[in-house]
Amino acid sequence: MNETSAQSFGRAGSVEIIILFTAFIAATYGFGIYLFASLIPEMRTEIGFNYAAVGLMTAAAQGGFLVFALISGLYASVIRGRKAIIFSVFLCAACLILMPFAGNSLIVGVLLALMAAAAASVWVPMVAVCKELIPTRHQGKAFGLISSGTAYGVFINGLALPLLMPGYGWKAIWLVLGVATLGLALWATLRIGLRDRPAQSGTPAKPLPLGSRLRVLVRPEALAILLMMFLNGLSCMPAQNYLSAMMREELGYSVGSAALTWSIIGVVGMFSGLAVGALADRISIRLAMVVTYALLCISAALFLNHATLVVVYAGAVAFGLAFYAIFGLVPAYTSIIFSHEEATSVFGIGNVLLGLGGMAGNYFAGLSREHTGSFETTYWIVLTAALATLVLSLVMRNERNPGKLRAT
Repeated sequence: MNETSAQSFGRAGSVEIIILFTAFIAATYGFGIYLFASLIPEMRTEIGFNYAAVGLMTAAAQGGFLVFALISGLYASVIRGRKAIIFSVFLCAACLILMPFAGNSLIVGVLLALMAAAAASVWVPMVAVCKELIPTRHQGKAFGLISSGTAYGVFINGLALPLLMPGYGWKAIWLVLGVATLGLALWATLRIGLRDRPAQSGTPAKPLPLGSRLRVLVRPEALAILLMMFLNGLSCMPAQNYLSAMMREELGYSVGSAALTWSIIGVVGMFSGLAVGALADRISIRLAMVVTYALLCISAALFLNHATLVVVYAGAVAFGLAFYAIFGLVPAYTSIIFSHEEATSVFGIGNVLLGLGGMAGNYFAGLSREHTGSFETTYWIVLTAALATLVLSLVMRNERNPGKLRAT
């Protein structure tokens, strides 16, 4: 790891920076995006909205994500990474704290959109920062650990539900996790700081023009990544957003069973990102993606079957193994085959397509549930998209072939 770069991040050392980045992902994704999915039944009953509204609200959240992913990707050389990252954590904390005071579905949708925007504006510049800090041979492990931050957040969600829901209700969960996120943002401000230091030596490289950074998007390897990220949103977002609702309202399982399912996903995910990242450093990122997409297909098939609670739990294990690894492998692959600014542009636009895929998946899943009374269509969509990404990962180029890679 580049110690000079690490030292420019205030008092925090390299290891602490990676841990903080993992915690940022836990808060902005685990709490900011996925907590709502766990609380849909209670919030729907008290505030009063149907599943068509849930589809619109989660689609609005993906809209906020894609807008800020686009801004973060195209204007990364203008928006300073450190400031964008820490400001996004503060924004997420504010929205979490305000959620219990939302009196209607419109306010809930706006807050969800802002939290999704914060998640995008944390992750996109973080990829560029990590490219500078982490040697290529360790990027699989580092990105795997950071992307597993979502798993830590989901695991905490699973613990908070049975602990706080019975005595204090759903509002307390938002407040407690919001205050915890605010504390994290304050700690990061002290340790990392907001002030950018001047370059250590030489003249800073002139940023690539916007047109040059857009032209990279038409390369075959960039198009493959963009399609893959759209399919990731189409499969992974509705799979998580409607899992608790399916278990509790369609299959008749208890709050505890649904919470345990989320805890399983979180616990498995806490280790899968790092483990699959280490595997990727060993066998190649592309082959590791093949493994994770195969696991995603298995999880979707098990959720579709849902013959017993054990089958659902098995699907949760497979999903936890795949989901968090996927979101570390794609940026790791991107950061290796593209230069610094190109990688940021590709990943930023890729996150826009991830958001569009999530919007489409969430909206049509909610709409189909309202019209059919079942989530079966939702998980058929998930399985189809997962199979498509598996095929795509099989035909993508191996990033270790120097004759086919762009110099970085």
